[in-house]
Order: sequence, then structure tokens, then C-alpha cells
Amino acid sequence: MAIFHEAQITINGKPLTIGESMTIRVACTAFLHELNDPETNDSLGPIAVSYEANLRVILALIKGAK
Repeated sequence: MAIFHEAQITINGKPLTIGESMTIRVACTAFLHELNDPETNDSLGPIAVSYEANLRVILALIKGAK
């Protein structure tokens, strides 16, 4: 049996389920990956740098929770 170690994420006072936390992690990872596409990065303009920085912080916090 697999043991899942997802971050304990709370939004507006509501703790997310393991599945919901997993969804956040996967979405952040996918968006960070998408930012590696020059076309996507260019279309977002300067905000892409901020998105990438914030995604890296969030994913580091999630990784630290495992």
C-alpha cells in the first residue's frame, strides 16, 4: 500500500484533502513547466518572472512538507 505525503494546505480556514493538495502540487508543477515554453513565457510578459519565482517558492514549501 502506497503512503501519500502531500502538503497540508489550508485555504480560507478549510484544510484541503490529500487529493486537493495533490491537485495544487500538480497544477503548480505543470504551470512551472509551461513557463519553460518561450512562447508562453513571452505571451505573459514580465509577470512570467513573478509567476516562476512564486511557483518555485510554493513547490519548495510543498516538497519540505513531505
